[in-house]
Amino acid sequence: APAQFSIGITCPKQNLKTILINNKPVDSLSFVTQCNKSIGTIRINANTSYTIQSTTGFLAYLYASGNDESYATELGGGFESNVSKLSLQPDVATTCDTFNNFTFKASSDSLADYIWNFGDGTTHVGDSIVNKIYNKRGFFKLNLIVNYIGSIGCKADTLNKTITVFRRPFFDLGKDSILCKGDFYTLAPFTTPKSRYLWSNNSIYKTYNASNTGKVFLTVTDTNNCNFTDTINLNFINCDTNSIRIPNVFTPGTIDNLNDYLEAEFTGYDRLEGLIYNRWGIVVYKFKYPENEFWNGDYQNGPNNPCPSGTYYYIYNFINTKTNLKKQVNGVVQLIR
Repeated sequence: APAQFSIGITCPKQNLKTILINNKPVDSLSFVTQCNKSIGTIRINANTSYTIQSTTGFLAYLYASGNDESYATELGGGFESNVSKLSLQPDVATTCDTFNNFTFKASSDSLADYIWNFGDGTTHVGDSIVNKIYNKRGFFKLNLIVNYIGSIGCKADTLNKTITVFRRPFFDLGKDSILCKGDFYTLAPFTTPKSRYLWSNNSIYKTYNASNTGKVFLTVTDTNNCNFTDTINLNFINCDTNSIRIPNVFTPGTIDNLNDYLEAEFTGYDRLEGLIYNRWGIVVYKFKYPENEFWNGDYQNGPNNPCPSGTYYYIYNFINTKTNLKKQVNGVVQLIR
């Protein structure tokens, strides 16, 4: 019969403190260090059961020595596996864009199988690196389960991360415009409440009054610290050479054949779009210059359908197609028959 039993353990020296025998740390004084390894022998009782466990790697042997013979047998080894990890590339879990492409990267043992739940109702199985776009805003709980297929005693790892998706405070300063010198152009975009403003001239107010040629841009930052910038180009030109003259009375169908048409006289513009309304708000004539140059006082300029005497209202839009300069003129005209 053997006289005594002992267990020999070998492990990396930095892992010695992780080894437990029957849920108690081993006696480090029983170990020596050689070549960066801790090596030790622990006496045990032949009539007691022992459990050796560690979160890292080790090798263990049973030694039995007696009066007539001795022997050793390998008890087993707990080989260190890679700790499962979940990371983002880059390491940013919050975005201001619903079209942002997240790259999720998992690492673990080579036998691991990955089950992804992205928190928005979509899943993926198999790959350790996945790309994901959240096409709506919100808070999404990313869940990763790492299974070890065919490995006895290896429990699945569960990793979680919260992904936050905001939307940028989109707005529109409008189209590039040409205006007359001396005029003011007010920019007041509609944005989300409690936003912060920074204009190109360092103004922090919501509105901007422009009177000079140049590029104007605005950066708006919302309460989620998401920002958006829009730009408009304004060109102020000399409009002194432009003139508009619209009669306030005309007399179609009178015997003198004078002043029979409502016709605008203008310079500096090459296109005119206009609407004529009666007192009840009905459009009686719609025209475009140069295709249609005047209103003859009849409904839609048709023959034998004269509009009665009275006050009519007009809205004229003058356009310079070369410079894109636009000007709107509103007024009234008296029709007398």
